[in-house]
Amino acid sequence: MKLTDMLPARDERMFVTGKSKSGKSTLVRELIGALPEGTYILVIDSKHEWEFRRGKHIGPHPVHKVRVANIHLLRTPGIYVYQSKYPHFYDPNVTRLLLGVYNKKNWTVVIHEGYHFCHGSNPLPALGQIITMGRAKNCRLLYESQRPSNIPLIAITEANVWIMFRLQKPEDRRRVADNAGYPEMIQPVKAAHDFWIAKDDWENAVYIQNTRKEQSA
Repeated sequence: MKLTDMLPARDERMFVTGKSKSGKSTLVRELIGALPEGTYILVIDSKHEWEFRRGKHIGPHPVHKVRVANIHLLRTPGIYVYQSKYPHFYDPNVTRLLLGVYNKKNWTVVIHEGYHFCHGSNPLPALGQIITMGRAKNCRLLYESQRPSNIPLIAITEANVWIMFRLQKPEDRRRVADNAGYPEMIQPVKAAHDFWIAKDDWENAVYIQNTRKEQSA
């Protein structure tokens, strides 16, 4: 399956889950790199795992570290990474950036560890707005989480594309499988970096054997 076949449309949401080092963040970076040149991309990185160096690109997109939480200053296409401060849910810059993206329209948002932006069963309000109403703003969302049982259900039910790497807890797999509507995804993946993928217009989920030997995150 090609990366472009996995990509959510510009008004869709993707939910990606898997335990640490299962491959989810590597795949998300590859998906970002497959987006067309000229795309505006905001990454909210709560785990501070994104690296920065002069001239760094992912696909055709230059990577920048966000130092000022004003979306209107991010004028040229590319990847803008904000590394949120603990406690992440209460970092006001996350809200400013997400509201800026929502109001400006036509952005792609990547949430790198979704449970950091939830309080109990409630998402950060600005994130909840993008999850539930971002379609009208052509706001594409890629939402990563290691812990499906600890995030708001709307992150799963509002998705159009679901990707599930290795999860050890059956209750985590069941939460995704039941709420995505693909019962076959309850079955654990057989090898490291394999994953299930489903889209809301598919009859069944598809099992992908990932034979690449890349370093995953």
